[in-house]
Amino acid sequence: MRKVFLIFLMLLLSVVSYGGFYAKWSVTVNFYHPFDIMIEAKEEPRPYVYRQLVPALTRQITNSLSEETKERLTKKFDDKLGFDKIYPVVRENMPSEKHKFDFYVLSLVIFLFFLVGNFVLRSLLCEILQDEVSGTLTTFLFMLLFPLLESGGGYYYDLTELVFFFAAAKFALHGNYIGLLILTPFAEFNKESFFFFLPMLFPIFGKHFDFKKTSGIILSALLIAGSCYLYARMIYAENPGSTTYNQIFFQLEYLFRPDFYFLTETTYGMPLGGRLYWLHLLMAFWIVKSAWNKLEDTWKNHFKIALAINIPLFMFFCAPGEIRNFSLSWLAFLIPTGFYIKNLISEKLLEGKSAFRL
Repeated sequence: MRKVFLIFLMLLLSVVSYGGFYAKWSVTVNFYHPFDIMIEAKEEPRPYVYRQLVPALTRQITNSLSEETKERLTKKFDDKLGFDKIYPVVRENMPSEKHKFDFYVLSLVIFLFFLVGNFVLRSLLCEILQDEVSGTLTTFLFMLLFPLLESGGGYYYDLTELVFFFAAAKFALHGNYIGLLILTPFAEFNKESFFFFLPMLFPIFGKHFDFKKTSGIILSALLIAGSCYLYARMIYAENPGSTTYNQIFFQLEYLFRPDFYFLTETTYGMPLGGRLYWLHLLMAFWIVKSAWNKLEDTWKNHFKIALAINIPLFMFFCAPGEIRNFSLSWLAFLIPTGFYIKNLISEKLLEGKSAFRL
């Protein structure tokens, strides 16, 4: 029953978190992602069109079904789910009737990715922290905070990329480079950010292999990821848009505005801090500072590499304060958060040891 209860809680919190995300962003946001254009991929702007894993999977599912089956299921989804009736942001961005079934399939696919990613995260954190309670609580915290972290924007691949980040770290923790190399092309076709996540695995693989072999593993994965990215660029070279957009001057303009650190967004139906909200930054700093001395060198180095890569990317290529683009560093922050929670439980609540298991 303990495992059943845990699965129930994981499913429940995944639904709550997904609902919070969906209420803010749906799977279509502003003029960049009209659903019909996105699912067909023919005219979707670059670089968004490069992220084809989930749309391609959706098309594969829908194309395998007869028109009669799709019509029947669409009607059932309309009656049972009614996303457009529940969420205003969905109602404003509903696809045409031609792609309505695709919309429902993609919505369910990304939820399944998100759910699996949460289970992988819990397994990873429990192993790193060597404590099921703190690993589980840290996972619960992340799930609840996820819609808040999706600030300044939110896209369907923000949910799917998590399972690839967490699975890659899990492979690295076990020295399983074959698993990483197999995972890499799927992760890269989901979103090109995976290319930049790979160097962050260097200190984790370094627990198992010497410098030369670790370098070979990371370089091999980078070669696969880079090849996949170049292939996607070649296929969609004629699509509108650009590969990147330089945002550094916009970032600097907003970073020096005091009011920028007091912005709010509606999350879970409430006006909560958004973008680089001052309290969120303060809490992140405090947790990392408090837990830093508890971290092994592996996780300290992982954290340093994550920020060394993520901060320049954020400054140059991301919209001002779009905190969702720190997804490369979520794991780096979750590990000290887990140690902080573990220390809090052992020192303040349980007098030095865990008294129960989840």
